[in-house]
Amino acid sequence: MQRYLPTWNQPNTFLPSWTALMLVSAMIGCSSRAEQQDRGLITLDGQPLVDALIFFQREGDEMATAMGNTNQAGEVFMYRVSNLKAIPPDTYKVVITPMQGANFHGQPEAGPVIPKIYRDASTTPLSIEVPVGKKYTLPLFSQ
Repeated sequence: MQRYLPTWNQPNTFLPSWTALMLVSAMIGCSSRAEQQDRGLITLDGQPLVDALIFFQREGDEMATAMGNTNQAGEVFMYRVSNLKAIPPDTYKVVITPMQGANFHGQPEAGPVIPKIYRDASTTPLSIEVPVGKKYTLPLFSQ
C-alpha cells in the first residue's frame, strides 16, 4: 500500500516580483519620455490651434522626423517618429493637418480649418528652427 504524504506548496513569489519589475520599468519609461519631449505653441490667426496634427520634416527627408498634436490651449508636444528621444536641434519644414475623427453617428467631425497650403510638405511655406530645451511658437495665418 502506497502512502501519500501531504506536500507543502510554497507561496508564489514570481508574481509579486514580476509586478514590481513592471512598475519600476513603467516609471523609468515615463520619466525619461517626459524629459525628452519638445513643446511649442501653435496659433491660427492669433487663436490657439486646437485638434491639429503637426509634423516636422527635415529638408530632403521623405518622412517626418517628429509628430505631435495640439491640445485645447494650442500646445503641441512633439516626439520623434523613430523613437522617444528628443528632436535634434535643426530647421524643419512644418506640415499641419486637422485631426479627423467620427462622431457618434459615424459622420466625420469638423476639425480646425487649416489652409491647404500648410497640409503638404511640398507646398508648406512653414519652417521652424527647433531650439535646444526651449519652447517655440509658430503663428499661422489663414490669408
